[in-house]
Amino acid sequence: VVADLPVRRGGPDFFRSLCRVTLRCRVHLDAGNARGPVFRVLAAMVVAREFEALYVWGAQTGSARRQNVPETTIDAIRDNRSDGVPPEDLAIIEYTRTLLRKHRIPEAMDKPMRDRFGDDQMIQLTGAIGYYSLLAMTVNAHEMEAGPGMEVLKV
Repeated sequence: VVADLPVRRGGPDFFRSLCRVTLRCRVHLDAGNARGPVFRVLAAMVVAREFEALYVWGAQTGSARRQNVPETTIDAIRDNRSDGVPPEDLAIIEYTRTLLRKHRIPEAMDKPMRDRFGDDQMIQLTGAIGYYSLLAMTVNAHEMEAGPGMEVLKV
């Protein structure tokens, strides 16, 4: 799969090497995520939107739809809104936005999230945000566009 990625900068060998490293992170995150892929896909879409990562957005919106994430939630993330999003999803979205925009999580947000999801899941969520941030920066640096048939994020 990595060999077929359209890379404009840095050369395919460099990019494939970086992809192998990031894939190891993904495998670790998948193994420890008891809440399942919806928990992760919400964070991934927010990261993709915040970084304007076209490839990541296209891949994650496809995944979100396969997991029955409501279109109102996808639209809200894409349009940087919060209306129409179920409360549990909104908590993940706002946590992700706050961490990316402010680089910290205030105590007023942290405690309710930990009470709701537990320490382990909060570590998993934060790790997923870091992983998708790395991925978003990588695909942006190498100008990867959304793949064929993927939703294109308008930036």
